[in-house]
Amino acid sequence: MARSDEKVYLLLRDGYSEEIVVFPIVGYHAAYIHNISFSIYVKDPETMAKIQYKVFNHYDSDFIAPVMDLTVEAEAIGAAVSWNSIPPSIYRHLSIDDIHVIDDLFEDFLSLGRIPVFLKSIQMLREINKDDRVLCSYVTGPFTLAGNVFGYENILKLVLKNMQKLSEIINLLQKLSILYSRAAIENGADCIIIADPLSALISLQHYNALSLNPLRKIVDEVKKLDRITVLHTCGNAIKILKLMAETGAHILSIDRYIDIGYALTNTSRVIMGNIPTTLFLTTTEKIREYTLSILAISMGRRHIVASGCEIPPYANPECIKEMVATAKSFNIRR
Repeated sequence: MARSDEKVYLLLRDGYSEEIVVFPIVGYHAAYIHNISFSIYVKDPETMAKIQYKVFNHYDSDFIAPVMDLTVEAEAIGAAVSWNSIPPSIYRHLSIDDIHVIDDLFEDFLSLGRIPVFLKSIQMLREINKDDRVLCSYVTGPFTLAGNVFGYENILKLVLKNMQKLSEIINLLQKLSILYSRAAIENGADCIIIADPLSALISLQHYNALSLNPLRKIVDEVKKLDRITVLHTCGNAIKILKLMAETGAHILSIDRYIDIGYALTNTSRVIMGNIPTTLFLTTTEKIREYTLSILAISMGRRHIVASGCEIPPYANPECIKEMVATAKSFNIRR
């Protein structure tokens, strides 16, 4: 059996590997099955690293990562996080008039909030990753980060009323995303996953004007450091799929709303996904059926079998194991 990193890099280079590459995106689920409080889990880097590694290893994933928590950067900037639901959400945003705050953060940003926790977790995952699984770190895409910091409704209003102001905000946040990406790589990340779900809600024209270039700059910076980039946009991103590819990201991570065949036909990128996260709350039979259906289309070429987003905390562990087992036992025909 090939090492995980060898399979992934072969897939990126040639479009296929000797085995299907698999990524069950597990985060808060790992805390749940180990009976650890969600809010405590993402404040303790050692516990998060050890448990995340243990769970990804248990599920035989080709990737490992900390939790996908899109409130981390927003909290560091000054927004307040609510733990009343999982994933957590922002309950107090900054005012648009507070944009100057971002300028004042650059020097200290990496020491604020839970940023040091996640960077330390990456460092510890690197140290215990003896079987060379591809180590990923999440950063929030600038448009989505703007929504988290200033409120989704306020940002979407600016899309229509003040594009210049919104572009100024996004360009400032993009610089923080680059700073965080570099730090994650310095701490051992092989791969940066840019999570940008809010961009699925805007038009093709607005994506082109607001999101494309900032995302491209982040991708370019990661590529300069010779690391893998994944652009993750859950939700119905079909209208922006081709522009997502234009960011230059090595891998496009898609949700259930985009057909695998359509994604592979309409881009030249490796596609990751697109198993509906709700299926992990059902039965192994449904997971097996869906996994086989998408592999019948892709045959594993330019395709990483993965959940469409982070797997729900209360997912059925047998469903996760079934997705991986079904994919890895799939007979690839060349």
